[in-house]
Amino acid sequence: MSLRESMKKLEAYRLEKKQRDEECRKKESEEATEKEQALLPPKPSLVSRVAARLRVDIFDILPFRMWRSFCNSNPRLCWTATFVVWAVLQCFMAWMEFGAVFFIVFLLTLMILNLGTRAEGEVSAYSVFNPGCERLLGQMTAEHFENELLRRNQVFRLGEMSEAPNFVLYEHAVGYALLSVSEFEDIGRMSQEVELAIGEAQRFCTIVKMAAFDAFKNTEAALDNCLAVSEGIVHDNLGTFLDENLPKKRKKVTLGVNDGKLAGSISEKFPGIKISFTGVVPEIVRGVKFDVHRVDNMVIQSIALLDQLDKDINLFGMRIREWYSYHYPELYKVVPDQYKYVKCASVIMDRKTINEETNAKLMEIMEDEEKVNQIIEAARTSMGMDISEMDLMNIERFANRVASLTDYRHRLHEYIKDRMNSCAPSLSALIGEQVGARLISHAGSLTNLAKYPASTIQILGAEKALFRALKTRSNTPKYGLLFHSSFIGRASAKNKGRISRFLANKCTIASRIDCFSEVPVPTFGEHLRQQVEDRLKFFEDGEVPKKNVEVMKEAADEAEPIMKKILKKKKKAAKKALETSAVTAEAEPVAEDGESKKKKKKRKSESEANGDATMEVDAVEEEKPKKKKKKVAA
Repeated sequence: MSLRESMKKLEAYRLEKKQRDEECRKKESEEATEKEQALLPPKPSLVSRVAARLRVDIFDILPFRMWRSFCNSNPRLCWTATFVVWAVLQCFMAWMEFGAVFFIVFLLTLMILNLGTRAEGEVSAYSVFNPGCERLLGQMTAEHFENELLRRNQVFRLGEMSEAPNFVLYEHAVGYALLSVSEFEDIGRMSQEVELAIGEAQRFCTIVKMAAFDAFKNTEAALDNCLAVSEGIVHDNLGTFLDENLPKKRKKVTLGVNDGKLAGSISEKFPGIKISFTGVVPEIVRGVKFDVHRVDNMVIQSIALLDQLDKDINLFGMRIREWYSYHYPELYKVVPDQYKYVKCASVIMDRKTINEETNAKLMEIMEDEEKVNQIIEAARTSMGMDISEMDLMNIERFANRVASLTDYRHRLHEYIKDRMNSCAPSLSALIGEQVGARLISHAGSLTNLAKYPASTIQILGAEKALFRALKTRSNTPKYGLLFHSSFIGRASAKNKGRISRFLANKCTIASRIDCFSEVPVPTFGEHLRQQVEDRLKFFEDGEVPKKNVEVMKEAADEAEPIMKKILKKKKKAAKKALETSAVTAEAEPVAEDGESKKKKKKRKSESEANGDATMEVDAVEEEKPKKKKKKVAA
């Protein structure tokens, strides 16, 4: 099967998968709507609506509600109680003419209060309110009534659900994250805008930002926390995380939680916090995703910037050379290096005004006396034209800008080295930082590169040549981005294809080790590099290299102590961070109550002074008679 047919089959499979996913989503949405409609109470009839309208709000007062619940629970006792009350009233009010009228009115009120009691188990729910404070009219079954009552109690227990959250809790297998919602005042009105903003990362980041993150220590802790969250229990780690990171003044805090059970348990543990699990909270949680690609995003952006800087510096250097060559054309022959040429041009400027200071500066740049003497001699006998001071000033400014760009390029190269050593140390030890970063950026991420086979990595970056070769049925390319590595340049013409295939194989191993190891270490990359060196010697001299199994065993033995040291350092750093956070947490209330403590100290000092005075007075009073003592006390 050719590559083109396989690509077509892959595209057809993707289209079928998309169609299946869309059909599954439609079915799920239809099932969800059917379930919601089944849970809803039946529509009330016209008679029940009129009866509900006729009922007066005074029946919601506590005694009437208590009487109604008593009537619903014990209807026989209710009727016996009514007749007993009627008999007592008749005896008491027999001498009054309107006793019968009073009894009829009393009986009618009891009938209105007991309208809902039926043998079928149906109750009228006119006094039950939903969270939107809309009155539910008509009749509903007892099961629906219980569900609605529980939901109302949960709503009032957890707080106002209509309030938009200013903090959102996000649970993940890696740890807990606390997200701060910046636009919490208007976010409730903009639920549609939030849904649209989820698709765009930049808009979503303006609304939601990371406030705190607590990673699990090991897999056992992660499993315990995940089980607790699934059961709706607040784990100790979650409790301490919320207690440390939520603000101290918790009256204005509204925490968004994705799960209703967990929201209830959090509200029990932290009664001062308002909890919300409806409205905008599911949309915000749906927009948050955990980035599994370690630090390779920074590598991708920095290598793209490095390539752009190389192009810009080359273009600007050519422009300066053409511009300054009108005045001093011989300088480029003496100083062919672009960076040094720009530096020398910014130092010399007018070639006729070269003195000892310029000689010293040129010596710092070139670090060679012969080159400096050649520059001075060429300046004396130059054939260039004279340039005005304004033109020289513009050339100097532009040269300084290009020099600063080249300096920044060197700093960026060092930054890429550091990032690659922390993100993919084995890959950078094998083929270098720049080639490894270009492979990662071309693949999209380190995980994507680790998933690629060796045959794909071998031609990565030569897609145009590959498709051209497939179209013209000619030879496919032997290498892509791997051509920039030193191994292919050192190999002979007949062995370049072999060494590129071998190097691609080692690159796949190194990328997978870097991606899926807990603590990436460069020892594996160094041993893989030595394997490539041995393979080059084998192609040239015929020396048989070591087997891959032996080399990997040696690398694993060397990597173990290094990994242990790194883990110890990380644990120490985590302990220090916890200690500093605890110290800052203790210092915050002290800073808040500083003024009150000062006042207390003043009061103590005043009380101590007053105490000394009272002691002296008491000592004097002991000598005086008792009558005078009473007067002093008074």
